[in-house]
Amino acid sequence: MKKFLVIALAFTVTASSFAGDQSSGCGLGWELFKKNSLVSSFSRTITNAIASNTIAMTSGTSGCARHDIVMKHQEALHYAEANYQKLLSEVAIGSGEHLSSFVAILGCEGANGVSASALLQSQYGELFPIDSASPSHLLNESTRTIYSSPLQSSCQLLKSTT
Repeated sequence: MKKFLVIALAFTVTASSFAGDQSSGCGLGWELFKKNSLVSSFSRTITNAIASNTIAMTSGTSGCARHDIVMKHQEALHYAEANYQKLLSEVAIGSGEHLSSFVAILGCEGANGVSASALLQSQYGELFPIDSASPSHLLNESTRTIYSSPLQSSCQLLKSTT
């Protein structure tokens, strides 16, 4: 069994070394090994596997552009923080200009925005729990609520604006 695993591992490493360079072009591996060769590609792969490249890709460091998902989430969080008290009262009644803007930032506009507002109103206790209410909790629970409902197919928070 060990012999089989060693052979399978050797085949996997060998096969992947002949593959085209599929590196994303950013991360610590690209910062250390800029040359575009087989050895550099292998070194980048190992470096990026050891030093988590995911953080660089989402935070915009190590030569990576900040991911669009992170930027949209930050916009929604900033809005929730700046308008938290207004959202607290408007979610309770199920309408209002701050609530309409909030659900629009979450990707629900027009008729979908009205439906999303009503859905959030029905989940008021989950969105604003007595013991842990905060803007970040409001955003996380609102997103979870909308994207676990039939509105998921028509509201697109993560839709790219570019």
